[in-house]
This record gives sequence, structure tokens and C-alpha cells, in this order.
Amino acid sequence: MNKIERLMNTIIILKTHPGIGVESLARILGISCRTIYRDFNTLALAGLPVHSSTGPHGSY
Repeated sequence: MNKIERLMNTIIILKTHPGIGVESLARILGISCRTIYRDFNTLALAGLPVHSSTGPHGSY
């Protein structure tokens, strides 16, 4: 899967699973948590709002 496909899949998953955690998202996409954070940065730079909550059960 290339980056564009991965970003599109990330958006779809975030829309259909609000509150999903980074670890779960990474597991679904088969990538590292670090890549998820880089992709969130890319989405934010593209003007898409990416909101997070902190704490032991933080999510996006």
C-alpha cells in the first residue's frame, strides 16, 4: 500500500471508528505507531483536522 492509499484508509478508519487508539489503528493498517503519527502530521498539514485526547485511553 502506498502513502496515498494508507492516508485514505486512515481517514476512513478514523471516520468509522471515532475514538480509535494509535496502537489499534497501526495494527489494522499493519504499520508502526510512529508512521501513524507521521501520517497524522501529513493530514494536518493538508488542512484536515486531527484531534486527540490524552491519558491512558487517549484516542483520535
